Amino acid sequence: MARQGGDEFVIILKEIADASNVAVVAQKIVTTMAVPIQVGELTLGVTASIGIAVFPPHGGVTMEELIKEADTAMYWTKEAGRNGYRFYEKAA
Repeated sequence: MARQGGDEFVIILKEIADASNVAVVAQKIVTTMAVPIQVGELTLGVTASIGIAVFPPHGGVTMEELIKEADTAMYWTKEAGRNGYRFYEKAA
């Protein structure tokens, strides 16, 4: 896991047998981040908008392309209401 910039982070999962395993990890992150945090008298809430690109079949040839595809999927998640995840899928 590494901070990409601002409030964006990159997580690389190696040797994943099936994309459904990635969905399980993403859902665990979304669920964990949704737990409110108490700071003094304030209750703070955080959401996670996750974009997923899988190499192969969805990924580009380079790491930069793969990250760009995950970034695109993240924006799709934000457009859909945030607090979830989407897989990148190339247009037909």
